[in-house]
Amino acid sequence: MKKMDLGQAIGVLANIGVIANIVFLAIEINQNTRSEEISAYQELMSQISRISELAIQNPEAADAALGRPGTAESMESMQTNQFALLIFRHGDMAFYQYQRGVISRQRLEPALSVLTSTVCGENYRAAWQLFRDGFVQEYR
Repeated sequence: MKKMDLGQAIGVLANIGVIANIVFLAIEINQNTRSEEISAYQELMSQISRISELAIQNPEAADAALGRPGTAESMESMQTNQFALLIFRHGDMAFYQYQRGVISRQRLEPALSVLTSTVCGENYRAAWQLFRDGFVQEYR
């Protein structure tokens, strides 16, 4: 077997270094892409939440915008549905972050506790039936 000279050894080490850098960059790009995806989804959910909060704070305007009669019952129903939707979206965002590896299962469970502890009444079960198809199957 022939011995490698110093120049060849340095060349091999340099090639290994280049390959290691390429692998590192690929991992970094993947993580940055995942972070951007999560941030974009979180911003979308925040916008939906702001719309729901506006509807909860001003039910008359929400009823008018939706073309519904302004009865006290319809306003109360709308507020309940919008509040439930905010809670469902909170759970959806937590689940999404869990799926993407941003939070652990230990963090997911407390984040979902607001969902499971609040949504126990009949009104919330009805709201879930109304909105459930807007969520991915895994979350449902």
